[in-house]
Amino acid sequence: PECVGTKSFFITPVDGTPVPIPKRGQYLCMRWKFPGEKQERLREYTISEFPKNNEYRITVRYIPGGKVTTYIHEKLAVGDIVQVSPPCGDCYYRSSKRNMVMLAGGNGVVALAPMIEKGLAEGRKVKFLYSNRSTETRSFGQFFRDLKQKYGDQLEVVEYLSRRRVIDPIDKYYRRSLTVEDLDFIVPEDDVYLIGPRTYMKMIEDYLKGRGVNVTLDYFGPQEV
Repeated sequence: PECVGTKSFFITPVDGTPVPIPKRGQYLCMRWKFPGEKQERLREYTISEFPKNNEYRITVRYIPGGKVTTYIHEKLAVGDIVQVSPPCGDCYYRSSKRNMVMLAGGNGVVALAPMIEKGLAEGRKVKFLYSNRSTETRSFGQFFRDLKQKYGDQLEVVEYLSRRRVIDPIDKYYRRSLTVEDLDFIVPEDDVYLIGPRTYMKMIEDYLKGRGVNVTLDYFGPQEV
């Protein structure tokens, strides 16, 4: 699923014990301790694929100047040991017969991809609104093309690309940012999931709640302890 500035990593227990099975959309909390620092840094990384071969996969976007993402992208190596919590988080897939509306900004797609895959497999109709700067910085492009080919009209993908340069779109697209007017089709009977940057999420959450639409979401951010 990688794109420019994004890589996937696989994590498995050192002692070979079975990994706890997550709900689709949950994340791992990872602890990082760097030389010369008294405090540990906590980072939450969503499990980007339902576990296979007793491994968790996380997909991490590089953040310029970010100490943890720099370490993960440039120094983390096969065989390294990291401290990881069991899967957690309340923004996870819930089975239903309702139509699904999925909204992802940037790397928020990591949480939604496993949910979309599961919803389609259960026969649900899915509309996915996916916001990025450009197709070069968009993760999971081929993943969604494969789902579109497999499920046809059951899945509708609409991309919003703010930097206008478009190469190899998934399905439908606009050369602009998403606006609240793009959400007018959503009704209270839909299951709506939302993950992305805070300002993006706040705009969408406030608008939909004002129209009586419940939204399943989660906010992520760096923490120190």
